[in-house]
Amino acid sequence: NQTATITVAFSPVVGGVTSSDLDISTNASSDGTVNIRAQKDRAPVSVSPLSLNFGSVLIGQSDTLKVTILNPQILNFSVTQLRFARNQAFSLLDTPALPDTVSANGGRRGLTVRFAPTTQGSFTDTLVITGNAQNFKVVFSGQSLLAAAESSVDSLRFGAIPVGVDSSLSFIVRNTGDVGLAFGSAVITGTFFSLTDTLSHPDTIAVGQSHTFGIKYLPGAGGQHYGEVQLTLGGEVVRVGLSGLGVAPPRTT
Repeated sequence: NQTATITVAFSPVVGGVTSSDLDISTNASSDGTVNIRAQKDRAPVSVSPLSLNFGSVLIGQSDTLKVTILNPQILNFSVTQLRFARNQAFSLLDTPALPDTVSANGGRRGLTVRFAPTTQGSFTDTLVITGNAQNFKVVFSGQSLLAAAESSVDSLRFGAIPVGVDSSLSFIVRNTGDVGLAFGSAVITGTFFSLTDTLSHPDTIAVGQSHTFGIKYLPGAGGQHYGEVQLTLGGEVVRVGLSGLGVAPPRTT
C-alpha cells in the first residue's frame, strides 16, 4: 500500500464557518470524497486605548477623553461593571445603564472619562471594564495646575486729603500659581478713585512675577469715601478695598 499527501489551503475573507467537499478520483475500484470544514477565528473583544494622559488641567476646570469598546465577535458583549480603582479626580460621563450590550459583528461603545482636579498634584487611576467574564483595564493620568494671584495688601487707606488735591498709593499683585495670569479687566467702584498704573489685555503676569498697580484718590467733596478695585487675572479675582477722607477747605466769612 502507498499513500499520498494532499495539501488544502484555507484563505477566509469573512468570519464564520465554511465547509466544502473534496472529490478524489483515482483508477481504483472506488474513489473517495472528503468533507472539509474550517472556521476563521474572529478577533477578540478589545478596548482602546489602554492608557490615556490628560496632560495638565487647571484646578477648577476639566477635560474629557474617550475610550472605545469594540466587539467583532458573533455574540453580544455584555458590560456588567464599570469602576475606577481609586475614585480620585477621574469620573465617567453619561455612564450607560448596566448591564450594557455591545452588539456583535463590529458593535462599538464609547465611554467618556472626565478629569476634574480639585487639588494640586499628579493623578493616576485605572478604569476596570468587566463583561463576559473578562476584565479590561485602562490607565488614566493627569496633572493639576493652580492659577493663583496674591495682593500685597487687602486695602489702601489714603487718610485725610484736601478736596481738589490728588494722592497716589500702590499695591503689588504676585503670581503665586503654576501658570501665567492673563490680564482680563480692572473695575473700580466708589467715587474719586482711579487706576494710574495697570495692564491691558492680553498682558500676562508670568509665574513667580509681579506687577504694581497704582490708585489715585482725588476727592471732589468733603467727607469719608469708600471704594474697591477688582482685578481679573487668568480667571482669578483680586480685590483691594479703598478709603479716603476728603477735607473741605475752611469756610471764610
